[in-house]
Amino acid sequence: MAEQSMFWPTTGTGDGTSGGYTADRLASIWKSVIGDGVLFYLNKLAMSGATTTTLTVGTGAAVVAGYLYENTSSVTISTAALGTGTYTLYLIANESASALTVSRSASGTSVAAKTVRLALNATTPTEPYISIGEVTTVSGQISTISTDSGRYALARSKTYSVAAQWETDSVSVPNSTDTTVTGATSVSNSDFVSIDTTTGVISILGTGAYLIEFQCAWDTNTTNRRRLEINTSLFPYPSIQMAASSFITATYTQQRMTAVYYSLLGASSITCTLWQDSGSTRTTGDIRIQVVRL
Repeated sequence: MAEQSMFWPTTGTGDGTSGGYTADRLASIWKSVIGDGVLFYLNKLAMSGATTTTLTVGTGAAVVAGYLYENTSSVTISTAALGTGTYTLYLIANESASALTVSRSASGTSVAAKTVRLALNATTPTEPYISIGEVTTVSGQISTISTDSGRYALARSKTYSVAAQWETDSVSVPNSTDTTVTGATSVSNSDFVSIDTTTGVISILGTGAYLIEFQCAWDTNTTNRRRLEINTSLFPYPSIQMAASSFITATYTQQRMTAVYYSLLGASSITCTLWQDSGSTRTTGDIRIQVVRL
């Protein structure tokens, strides 16, 4: 079936299957909507136990290959028999029909068939898994514990980092003229942002909150005023305007503006403009625009 939809009455009409929903189809929902990883808004399966021989993993929930895992009470894994080495704490979905052997788990050295369980292992599992963090041991005692920054479900399916970074060396700004930054070299994440360097339009492609940072270096002229402005398709943000003599010196010419933009429509655009009234054209350099999806 190339197309399908879910949660119609199970009457046998259309996509409402008369046989109910299978485990595979329910698992596909979790994978499609949440992705793999720890569920961020619940307790986060936090690890503790440094300088002991017991790794303790706190409560939390996660999705692995579409299988929902819940831990409602702390899980303890003994490291006393591990000797000296480096182990990864995995959450393994054992889809096989037999137990999976691991270095250490709460039940000893195995993960039972058709279960999702926490396990320390020295090698990458063959079954579906997510990585929770890393544990090093010395003579069975835990030396260090570090968590995997990409363990969260949404962090795996979407990138919450710099969505767009845009830099250019020089833009000429005529006197008393709003000048849109164009012609820059850009790097963007097409899931969230696209950049037209010819027009200077930054298109926001998805709903959410975005932090916009806009900065430039003016030349050393100190006559009258300098202004940065961030404009969206809905409204302009209050501009940052300063008397040039208040900040431009022989060693300091930077001006900077930040704003948080809430995209509710899922499709909107941003431009960044420069303005000055020194009486003649001014040259700016080291321009950088960053758009970060929060």
